[in-house]
Amino acid sequence: MDLLKIDTEGFDLKVLHVAQNMLVNGSIKLVYIECGLDPSIDYHVFFQIFFRN
Repeated sequence: MDLLKIDTEGFDLKVLHVAQNMLVNGSIKLVYIECGLDPSIDYHVFFQIFFRN
């Protein structure tokens, strides 16, 4: 798998956690995530959360 597209209405981080091994071993080369720019909206993960780690 080269591409992982995630559109899970707020559960994106959980999907990334489950896919962690595939990301680490290079099975997934690109991740496409729908995120939010307004931290008060909880049905999208806030953009900056993806860059904390």
